[in-house]
Amino acid sequence: MSAVLAQSLTILGWVSAAFGAVAYLMASRGRWDAKSLRFNVTNVTAAGLMVVVAGANGLWPSVFSNVVWVVIGGQALCTIVAGRRAAARTARVAAGEAAVASAEAVLARAVLEEVAQPDARLELDLPLVRRRALVRREVELRP
Repeated sequence: MSAVLAQSLTILGWVSAAFGAVAYLMASRGRWDAKSLRFNVTNVTAAGLMVVVAGANGLWPSVFSNVVWVVIGGQALCTIVAGRRAAARTARVAAGEAAVASAEAVLARAVLEEVAQPDARLELDLPLVRRRALVRREVELRP
């Protein structure tokens, strides 16, 4: 191995050790949650760099343990990203349902103002997006 490559691997090893130590320190002090994206990205990066350094030096037990660490961290990252996507999707659906409910109320109010007769009843067919069903709503008309 050339001197430049050996020096580069040494620097890479120290950088990855620093990443791992920072992640552990921040989680231990409560500044990062162990389930946070930041913590897991830092851990996976540190372990991935250690795989490279250990593999170049023929330290196979260290390679194996760091590969396991990368796999576990990768799974945690996938879970975090999937959870964020599901939360965003739920928020979009909730916003859509709120818009539909608001539109239904506006429509009912407009019909009431237009057709207002004492003690009259009007039946409106209003589709609800959330169940993809047609829901019959009775609206009591008052002056």
